[in-house]
Formats: sequence, C-alpha cells, structure tokens
Amino acid sequence: YIQKEQDEKQREKGLNHILRFMTDVEWKHHCFNELVIVHDNKSNQDIKVEVVGVFWFKNYIAFSYDDKYVAIAARYPNETNEGGYFALYDLEQKTSIVSMTKYDNRYTLDAVWVSAFTKRSKVAFYTSEPHTFIVEPTSGIVKRIEGTSFLCYSPDGKYMALSNQGYIQYEDRWLYGTWGHQKSSIVYIYDTETLSRIKTLSCFFGEKITGVRERR
Repeated sequence: YIQKEQDEKQREKGLNHILRFMTDVEWKHHCFNELVIVHDNKSNQDIKVEVVGVFWFKNYIAFSYDDKYVAIAARYPNETNEGGYFALYDLEQKTSIVSMTKYDNRYTLDAVWVSAFTKRSKVAFYTSEPHTFIVEPTSGIVKRIEGTSFLCYSPDGKYMALSNQGYIQYEDRWLYGTWGHQKSSIVYIYDTETLSRIKTLSCFFGEKITGVRERR
C-alpha cells in the first residue's frame, strides 16, 4: 500500500511536470494517451476507450439510451495550444466514430461542455466559443449552430433548447478571477432535423442571470 501511494504521488508529480514544461509540439507527441474505461456488466469486461492526449478536465461523459455509444467532452491544459476535445465511441464495435480537436479541419475547438443524446442516438455538445455541434453516429457527420450553447433535447428528440453562454471576462474579475461564461436568460428552441430556430424565450423584464458571474 505504501509503495502504491508513493507511485501515485510520483506519477502525479511527473504528469504535472510534463504539462507545465513541455512545449506544445512536444506535448502533441508525448508518449501516452489517456484511457476512459467503460465496464460492461453483461460480459463483465472493461472496454478501453483511448482518447487523444492528456486532459485538464473531462467535463462530461454521456451514454446513448441503448448503451451503444459513449460521448466524451473534455478540455486540454492551458499550457498547450489545444482547446477542447470531443469523442464519440461505438461500444459494440469498439471503434471511434468521431475524435475532434478541430472543426472545418482548421479551427481549434474551445473547451467542450455539456453533451447529450436523443433516443435515436443523435448527440449534441457545445463549446466555449460558443458553438453547438450535432453529430450523427451512423454517418459521423458533424453539423454546427454558431453562437449558441446546447442545453438539452426534448423527450421525443424533435426539439433542442440552446442558449448563449459565450466565454467572456467577468464584470467583477478583480474579485472572482478573469474569465467565465457570460450571463444569459435567453433560450432558443430549434428543430433537430432542420436545425432551424422556431422560438425564442427570455425573461419578461429582460433580466440576465447573475449567478454565473458571481460564481454561486
């Protein structure tokens, strides 16, 4: 037990050293990737999902309703030039469907946050830009709704609720730090098939939510 504890401390020390002192080029070519382990109770086996790189945060891990897919939303360390990461993995075929650090083959993802599935396994997530991304697991096609933050799907999967939680400086940053998701009380309702906006909801008096700014 003592040896194991020492090994863990040494590993943590070594990992922090790697993240702090490696250049971005070195970091991209480091010697290992993290694993997300999913245990299958039916077969009593572990499924090892390999992701790209070492994360600062794994922000969200979601399973499809039929347990066929797992979605992983994460954020890379500040010391790298990378931003966010999203992966969609087929647990039955044990294959990666989507592994994203960029979109349109050129733009780096910002930190990836909430992710959720419809009952038909369509999956959505949002980033700090903010943008909402929708992924079709059967084809791997990724679509984007700019300037929005994904909130949730309706129970029947026909609609999705979006907001705008873009990453900005805190108004009271001298007290609470420098950056955070902006205040917003606007909710947009979209059709999940056409990705068209069909309704906009907001507070009657136009107030904004202040809890995020105040870090409550």
